[in-house]
Amino acid sequence: MFADSDVTFYWRDLGRKGNRLTVSYDNQYLHSFTYYSSRIGSNKGDYVVPSQFSHNLSLSYSLQKGRYNVSLECRNFTDEKLYDNFSLQKAGRAFYGKLRVCFGD
Repeated sequence: MFADSDVTFYWRDLGRKGNRLTVSYDNQYLHSFTYYSSRIGSNKGDYVVPSQFSHNLSLSYSLQKGRYNVSLECRNFTDEKLYDNFSLQKAGRAFYGKLRVCFGD
């Protein structure tokens, strides 16, 4: 069982006509599951990916109708312990930044 949700807010013409600020929040829930068949005969606690709930936040500012963009993102901002499909722990909280310039029309 899993669930995802996403909420995004837009502010158009912020600061100047043609600019846009976008703020997004998303989360992901994953219920615990075993990654091997129960027919293998493993112990009940073996081969289990635990339940997890992650939260992400991003902020993006677009200038001159998208010609220039600045984006900041925080993944897993609550620093939860997250695991991949084979129960290997993923990295914790992470921050990203991106600059984009569009050349041409």
